[in-house]
Amino acid sequence: MSFDEYPYANRRAYVFSRRPLESPLPDVSFVADDPARFVHRLKREPGGRIWVVGGGAVASALLSAGLVDEMVLTIHPITLGQGIPLFERHAARSGWNLQSTKQWHNGLLQVTYRRSQVP
Repeated sequence: MSFDEYPYANRRAYVFSRRPLESPLPDVSFVADDPARFVHRLKREPGGRIWVVGGGAVASALLSAGLVDEMVLTIHPITLGQGIPLFERHAARSGWNLQSTKQWHNGLLQVTYRRSQVP
């Protein structure tokens, strides 16, 4: 919400929240539902790819439910020393195949993986 211009205009966006909130933008809805249940329903609807940006709790819920087909990890060259883990403990072991990497001049690295069969 802090962007000068909202970068996802004309795309449906859902924000997971522990409590329902009113959205200031027409294409943004706040969702208090379980992330795995919500994404499972979304995958049954017509449309394209679903892009989920979230923390460890959302990622772990979707990984445990087998709902992640592709994972894009962006690595910043900064160590915080504390914070929220990338993944919380989750029930499913999954394997991943490297699809691509992209490096920026500031040291940022983006790695894309696709789900594979567990070894």
